Amino acid sequence: MCCFRLFVHMAARRIAPLTAFFAAFVWMIGLFFSAEAAAFLATASGDFWQGVVGLALGLLIVPVVVSTARDRTLQLAGLLIAVGMAVTGTMLLLDALGFLGQDASLWIVPAAGAPFIGLFAWIAATSYRGRRPRDLGSAVFALGLLNLAAVPIAIVEWWSPYTHTNATLLVDGLLALVILVSIPGWLIAVSIHLWRAGSSRSIEEQT
Repeated sequence: MCCFRLFVHMAARRIAPLTAFFAAFVWMIGLFFSAEAAAFLATASGDFWQGVVGLALGLLIVPVVVSTARDRTLQLAGLLIAVGMAVTGTMLLLDALGFLGQDASLWIVPAAGAPFIGLFAWIAATSYRGRRPRDLGSAVFALGLLNLAAVPIAIVEWWSPYTHTNATLLVDGLLALVILVSIPGWLIAVSIHLWRAGSSRSIEEQT
């Protein structure tokens, strides 16, 4: 069992830089498609693209969780969040395509927000635990703090929507910017960190 865990951890660290980068790309592109759903999808619903983002992110962040979590509790929490994103993403896809009935979106859409908000919080906790230079480093920690700020913003945007007017345009833009860059910024920083760490280990092994 110990050998299997070691194998999984080593395999995850090898592919995590790549999956983290692709996860960041999926987040950015998915949010754009979700906002412009009417132009890309006949149902004119952002649920389809939110489902795509949730399913893809749930799969792509698994190696990142295994590679960055500093303890088993954080690792388990991250894996549960990844599973939740994949499951709710699949449900959103099925609902957007009309397979779950008319009333399904009443509970699927609110439920789908929980794993995303959990991911913001998990990133913040993981970044804090790995803030030392020999772990994840200061850049990852700083972007983790941005994800911490995104937690209340995501809660307000997802579960407590307010009326958007011209007077709130600046605030709306700032909130959207935090949501837009927090996760992909952190994922790219993690990708670079893990890639450098892997390169350093390869050089040490060769010498």
